[in-house]
This record gives sequence, structure tokens and C-alpha cells, in this order.
Amino acid sequence: MSEGATHASAVKADFGAAAGWFAHLVAKVDPDQWDQPGLGEWDVRSLVGHASRALSTAEAYLPQPADHEDIASAAAYIAAAGTVDSSAIAERGREAGRTLGADPATAVRDLAERVTALVAATPGDALLTTVAGGMRLDAYRHAHPRADSARHRPDASDRVGRRPSARAT
Repeated sequence: MSEGATHASAVKADFGAAAGWFAHLVAKVDPDQWDQPGLGEWDVRSLVGHASRALSTAEAYLPQPADHEDIASAAAYIAAAGTVDSSAIAERGREAGRTLGADPATAVRDLAERVTALVAATPGDALLTTVAGGMRLDAYRHAHPRADSARHRPDASDRVGRRPSARAT
């Protein structure tokens, strides 16, 4: 296996592990915790909704091939995303939380399984259309899902009374 293929395989495995960890954590949320304070203006449901957008946006972007590459790296994507209005981000998190329905844990688990399979089946050099412009899947995987998972892992773990661990069990 070439070094590039090995790296792509590792990135896909990391994506799957991050999605699996997130689904595992969400499954630990007790029913009475969904409306408790989460982070900033979000309750736990909205925080989970926001974090789940790392998956739902990948699912939405992958079937939309881009004509050209506008964003060449994870850093460029994060810089472009940093210019988005924070109140719009907060509202999208609340809406995503509502979209998870009556059983958010099952919704997140199903989403994680679908998107992990979709990402695994898509070549890393595929161009997809993101909110920031055309971007290669490999760069997107480095930018959004793993960054959000790492950024909000302590927040989510603290809110549901679970300590972060290196692996889901």
C-alpha cells in the first residue's frame, strides 16, 4: 500500500472513530439532561445538534460535487468558517437539535453510521461543495468533523457528567 493510500485509510479510520465516539457519548445522555444548560446559549440538545452538523453537513456536501477547488486546506476552511455570524451558528445548532427528534441518541447513531459509510466509500480527492466553496474530501475531513469533535468533546462530556476518554467502550 502506498504512503498516500495508507494516510487516506488512516484519515477515514479517524473520521469513523470520531463519529463513533460522538454517537457513544450522545447515547450516555439521560432523558432529563436534554434541556439542561449545554454551552453558552445552547442547552444539551442544541450542543449535540451543533456537533452533529459535522456529520450532517458531510452527508449533504458529498452528493454535491464542486467544479473547482476554492479551499485548499483545513486551515483555509476553518479561517473561512470563522467569518460566519455567531448568532447564525447558534441558531443552526438549535435547529439541528430539534431535527434530532424524540430520540436524539438513535438519530445521531444512525447519522454517524450513514456518514461513516459514505465517507469510507468516497475517494479522498473528491471535490465537494461546502459553505466555503469547493474543497477536497480529505481536507474537509481534517477541518470540520474532527475539529468539532475535539473542540466540543470536553463541553459535551462535562454537561452529561461523563469524563472524556481516549476511546469509546
